[in-house]
Formats: sequence, structure tokens, C-alpha cells
Amino acid sequence: MIYLIVAFLTFLITIIVTPYFINYLIRKDILDSPNGEERHLHLEPVPRLGGIIIFSVIFIITFAFYQDVSSKIYFIAGALIILGLGIIDDLKGVKWHIKFFVQSIAAVLLILSFNINNYSSINFAVYRIPFVLDYIILFVLILGILNSFNLMDGLDGLVAGFSLIILSAIFLLSIGRNFPFIPYLSAATIGTVLGFLKFNGNPARIFLGDSGSLTLGYIAAFTVIGISGEVTNDAVNKIQDVIRTIDVAFVIIILAVPLADTLRVMFIRLRSNKHPFLADSSHLHHLLYSKKIRHKTVVMLIHLISICFVLLSMYYARFDKVTGLIIYFIFLAVFFSIHPIIEFIIRKEHLLAYGRMLKRIPDLLPRIYKKFLLPFISFCLGVLIILLIYKEITIPRKIYSYFLLFLLPSLLYSGIELRKKNYYAELLVLVNLLLFFIITGLNGFFYKLYPVPLITQINLNQILVITLSGMVMFFVLFKERIINLRQQFLTGTDLTLAVLNTFIFIAVQFLDLPDAYKISDTILRSFLVFLFYKIMITVFPKTHFTLYYISFLIAVIAVLKSVF
Repeated sequence: MIYLIVAFLTFLITIIVTPYFINYLIRKDILDSPNGEERHLHLEPVPRLGGIIIFSVIFIITFAFYQDVSSKIYFIAGALIILGLGIIDDLKGVKWHIKFFVQSIAAVLLILSFNINNYSSINFAVYRIPFVLDYIILFVLILGILNSFNLMDGLDGLVAGFSLIILSAIFLLSIGRNFPFIPYLSAATIGTVLGFLKFNGNPARIFLGDSGSLTLGYIAAFTVIGISGEVTNDAVNKIQDVIRTIDVAFVIIILAVPLADTLRVMFIRLRSNKHPFLADSSHLHHLLYSKKIRHKTVVMLIHLISICFVLLSMYYARFDKVTGLIIYFIFLAVFFSIHPIIEFIIRKEHLLAYGRMLKRIPDLLPRIYKKFLLPFISFCLGVLIILLIYKEITIPRKIYSYFLLFLLPSLLYSGIELRKKNYYAELLVLVNLLLFFIITGLNGFFYKLYPVPLITQINLNQILVITLSGMVMFFVLFKERIINLRQQFLTGTDLTLAVLNTFIFIAVQFLDLPDAYKISDTILRSFLVFLFYKIMITVFPKTHFTLYYISFLIAVIAVLKSVF
């Protein structure tokens, strides 16, 4: 529960503070202006230096809860150096050799941090890497991670969303193990990035900048390397306080997308007699975007590819190292062939066939959806919410009173921002739903089995997920015929959250954590209700304010009833 509080607190602070920071950067003219280069895809000046928000919120809140600062002094020193380098690079620009030197100092400090925390064995799978060579490999790996995150930051929300996926995986892997610091840091990063993503998703109102991408790369390097040797079956049963290990293979699998893409780009540059460290437009996201795939779709595709490698890293760690490595190299071959694969998929005739198929759907179905299904499902959800409030909050839990720390400030914030038609406040509805279902939905109500013909048995959670998923997919496919909506319905943040929800749901099945499936179900259920809310306010705009504040009302009632 304490990690949930950390995540909510960092999310709330980020979503409240970031708009004011954006306005400050605009006033000071600290903007990233498009200069005509092919790799710069934005058309209007956008504030940068998002790393200041990322760093400040994560580290202040993390060490407000985790107070053993002395054991993390080298980690903090390295993070401050990375942040300083990123800020200077964002403001003035830094030559590649100076950047490399400063990053090397931070990498050494990170290695020292591992040493004082009993990391003394560096392996590749089951093989111990010889002394001296092991630290050279670890040093190069840290530099590679830092630079790969920096180079990956070419599309709105790409690095932020990727970091969200990686830190969610690390959080799941660290729960229940003797890692008192990593869960705090992961939870704080998840909350901060989730809040920041609302402003960084396409179209971005603020960029991460080098300060942000390097900071997230540094945190990812620390957490992934720190957990890497302790997530195997053998590591579960050993005493972890004595000697901790680092598994390089796990690191390169879970971070395969940025690391492999960086190596691929450097090889292309060297083959073309170009400087390997100078920026160009040959990265995966640039290649996909050049095929006229929508910005948000490119980001979602890369996140889906990333999830495949993250799930593979879990399979490698928990089941079979050799098979995991074999599958990894097969995945790499597919990854390097992604360009012609995408080109084949998006050929004109395939898209035309898809369009013709949709046009054959009778107009009666969209009308039934709008006139009957939306009101009926809304009524059923209303009944479900009332039933949960009256039936499922029976045991007082004083710890839920901490949720009022989020609800009251966010209610005040929404009262200001929603009147300005600032829809970045909409994400608070998802938070309200998540709080509501955490309080009311973690017991057996959603998991009681009911007999159904053909299917045999099904529970309420499965019915709800299947129904809402169908409603969302139908609207996305036929929104033009339902309300004549031609622009994209889902924002970049929505797509990233959809990918993240899918990943968490699958990852929980891999890890087999006690009761974790209820947590993943709760997150998925909350997100689907949130998307249904967005459909309702899009189709019936007059319901917007009513439904918006109902989300606050049910969360507050649930909290108060659970406390008193």
C-alpha cells in the first residue's frame, strides 16, 4: 500500500506542477525550435528541460519515504551529474566527447553504488565474467543505456512510455524480494512519468530534453542492473543480503529495443563513413514515421515491440536461460527486419481491403450502439457502482484516509483546469476510478463464478472486461459513422496506457505473484471504464461535467465509508 501512495503522490504533484513549469519555460523562451532538420518532427517551438520536473519529483518523494540516504550516496551523486549534464546540453549544447566524459563519471559512481550494496558477482547467464573484464563490460553497458535512452527520444511520449513499461516490470519483479529501495524508486518513477506523459504525449506540450532522457536512462540502468541477478529461480531461495549478482544477459534482453537500435544505427553510420555519435534520422522511430504511419501509431508499435522483449526477459529469468537467449536472437533478427515487415503490412491494397470491409457494416449497428447500447451499459455501470459502495465496503481501513491527500487537491485542480477546457485534467478521472476499484474491487465480488451455457463458468470481471473492450473497439472503428468524428479518439497517452495495461496483465501471469492478478484486473477494469467515460462525453458532450464530478464523488464516498 505504501508504494501505491508514493505513486499517487508523485503523479498528483507532477500533473499539478508541470503546467506552471511549462508556462515558466515559455516566458523565459527556453524552447526547442524546429530548425528544418529531418530528425526534428515538431513544427512549433516546444519547451524542453522536462528532466527538471522528472528528477525533482522522483528523488524528493522517493527519499521522503526511503530515508537510508547514506547507502545511496553514490547513486544520488551520479544522478545529479547526469541531470546537470542534461540541463547544460538542453540550454547550450555539449560536444559528444565532453558528454561521454561526464557520463563516464556517472557510470563509475553507479558502479561504486553497486559495490557498497554487496553486488560483487557479474555474470552473463550462468557464466561468471572474469574480474576486471566484468567491470569494463558493466561500465560500457551503463554508458550504452544512457546514450540509447537519449537517442531514443525522437517522438512525443516514446521514452516516457518506454520508461513506464520498464519501471512497471522492475516494480513487479522487486515486490516480495529483499530490495527495500528499488520498489520505492520504481513506484515514484511510474507515478511521475505517468503524470508527465499527459503533457509529453503527442502532441507534446513539453519535451523531456536530454535532462529527462538521461535521467530516465540512469534510473533504468540502476534498477534493471540492480534487479537483474536476483530474479531467477535459484536466486529466490538464497540469502540475498550476503552477495548480490548482476546478470548482463537479463539487462540486454529487457532493454533490447533502445540498445539494439543504437548499435544498428552506429553500424549504419560507420558503414556510411559518418561519425557514430552524431545525430541523424536513421533510428527505428524515424524509419517507421517516414512510412507515413501516424505519430501515435509509431510510438505504440515500438512500445509493443518493447513489451515482447520485457516479457522475454521474464521468461529468461524465471524459466529457461538458454531457451530465452535463443528466442532473444530470433527476436533481434525480426527486430532488424521490422522496416520491410511494416512496409509489407501498410501496402495500399491491404488498407483499401480493410476500408471496404468496414463500409459493408450496416448503418443500423452504429445507430443501435449510440441509441441503445451506450445508455444501457451506462445504466449497468451506475448500478454496479452503487452496489459496490453499499455491499463491498464492510471493513474499515484507516490507511485509505491517505487517499484524501490526493482527492481534495486534485478536486481543486480540476475545478480550475476543466473550466479552461484543459483536458489534461481528464486523467484524474482514471485516478478516481482506480481508487474506487481498489477500495471496492479487491475482494471476491468480481471473481465469483457463474454458470454460462457453452462457456461453462465466467466471473463478473471477465464479463465487464469483455463488454467494455467490445464497446471501445467498436467506437474506435466506427466513430465517423456514430458521431462523424474524423480525428483520432485515443490520445498518445491513452494508447501508451492501453499498451501498459496489456503488458501488466500478461506479466502477472508470467510472475505468478500472490493476488497480483487482482491488481492487474483492477488496473485494466479502471482503464476500460475510463475509456467508456471518454466515449460517453464524446457522443453526449452535455454529460461531461456531470460524469467528471461523479468520478470524484464515488471516490470520496468510497474513501470516507472505508475509513469510518
